[in-house]
Formats: sequence, C-alpha cells, structure tokens
Amino acid sequence: MSSLVAGSNLYEHIKHMLYTAIPSSIVAIIVFTIVGLGIETYSTQLANIQEMISGLDQLFNLNALLLIPAIVVIAGSLMKKPPLIVLFTSAITALILASITQDASISNQFTSAVSGFNVDILGGDAYVISEDMQSLLNRGGLYSMYNATFFVFVAFFFASALEVSQALSIILEGIIKHLKTIGSTTFSALVTGFAVINCTSNALVSFFLIQDIYGKVYKEKKLHPVNLSRNMEDSITITEVLMPWTVSGVFMATTLGVTNFEFLPWAIFNLGGFIFSALYGLLAPYTAGFGTRKIGDDDHLDQTNLTNSKNLQQ
Repeated sequence: MSSLVAGSNLYEHIKHMLYTAIPSSIVAIIVFTIVGLGIETYSTQLANIQEMISGLDQLFNLNALLLIPAIVVIAGSLMKKPPLIVLFTSAITALILASITQDASISNQFTSAVSGFNVDILGGDAYVISEDMQSLLNRGGLYSMYNATFFVFVAFFFASALEVSQALSIILEGIIKHLKTIGSTTFSALVTGFAVINCTSNALVSFFLIQDIYGKVYKEKKLHPVNLSRNMEDSITITEVLMPWTVSGVFMATTLGVTNFEFLPWAIFNLGGFIFSALYGLLAPYTAGFGTRKIGDDDHLDQTNLTNSKNLQQ
C-alpha cells in the first residue's frame, strides 16, 4: 500500500527499503547479541523450552515440506509476480500440505480460516502441550480481524475529517515553504508521518495523508517516488507497533503479553529505520545520492501505480 499510494513500483520500493532495513538489522543483531550473552539461563527455562518443542513434535508432523508455502512467497517475489496471486498460491499450497501431512479435513481447514485454528481439530493429542502453548496456537481466522477492522473504519472517519477540514495541511503549509533541501524535506516527512500515525492510529490512512502533503514537494525536489514510499514505511509502518493506541500496537502488545512502552526501547530495528532514513536525506549532498534516488532522464515512473493511487484516494 505504501508503494501504491506513493506511485512507485512495488519491487523497486522493496529494493530501496534495503538501504534502511539492512543497517537497522545489523545494529539490532549487534545489540541483541551483546545483551543476550549477558543473560543467565536457568535449567528450568531450558526444560520449559524442551517441553514446548517436544509437545509441538507430537502434535504436528513437522518436516521440510512445510517450508514450501514460504518458498512460494520468496520465489514469487524474486520473479516479481503479482503479490496477490503469490499469496493466494502460497495459501492453497498450505491447505494441500495440511491435508497430506496433518490429515486435516477440508471442513476443518475452512473452519480455521473463518473462526481460527484450534488444536482440538487435530484429535486427542492436544493434551501434549501446555495451556500456554494452546493459547498461543488457538487464534487467527477472519473473526479475529473484527477489532482491527473496526479500528480501520474509525481511523478513516478521523482522517476524512482532517482532510476535509484541511487542518493538517494548514498547519504544515508554513513548514513546507521552508523545505529547501533534500535533508529538510526528508526529515519533515518522517516527523509528519510519525505524528500522523499517532493521530489516525492506522497506517493505510496515514499513507494517503502524507502523499497529499508531500507528494508534490518530493516531485519538485526531483526525488523518485521510492523515496517517499520508503520514508512512509520508516516513519509510519514500523513505528505504528510502538504506540498502544494503534491497530498494530494493540496486536503486538496482546500477542507478546508486554506493553508497548516496555518493548519500545528494544525495538532497535523500528527506531533504526527512522534514523537511517533521516541520515540518507541529510547526507545526500555529500554521498552522491547514496540511499536517496533522484528521478533520472531514463526513469519511467509507473503510471499504472500513480493512477491506482489516485483512484484509491477517491
């Protein structure tokens, strides 16, 4: 959605994201390695882990074939196939594997897709795993999307009010006039993206608002749309999970059992994306554009995506 709204090609967008994703990952790996080596591991913790692994082995027929759905997604991405077709193919592959390796009936599979997976559908072996593991596995399905879907609708109503009243545009109009450099434009877009996601609580809504505000500014600076789509990812998508009042934040806190502000300092990758995006923009005049792509004479912008973006916004 980020690439579509910005008018950039999806796979060019993914490639451009590597400029911030790779260094952020490296920093996160270093930090967690250093911290992890200093953590004392107790025998009871190891026993609990072994018990969980043993229970999963008894409950599921785990084997290398189960990697096929993931391989389908990776191969489809590398071959630049349409994302929806790739995801649908992966899902169908998973259904077939569930029938073959797990002996799951078609009716149970569709029940899981609608109301969520439950270990009871696998028969009498559910007792081999603890209640904690069951609470982790017994989830999913379309019904589980109810709260998130409601959040999205509420966020869209709020965003519509912001757009129609032009409150956000009026506030930022004075700031945009002073954006003379690539660095100031990038940093301003990042800060605005972070502020908007905190106001709307939904990334999809925030994408459209940022495109409305900064789309023309990036074009005037001759910045390729992949810069805007990446900046939206680094300031909206990966920071959304850090706030407890956002859709992703609610999901993360509920799944992990840890409040958002407790894991915020450890979200090294999420915070790194924002920082590295800002650095690329600020250092663009001195790095020959490394990490910041400008529109070249041989660039042919994806007009289909630009048209789709306008249609979606309408």
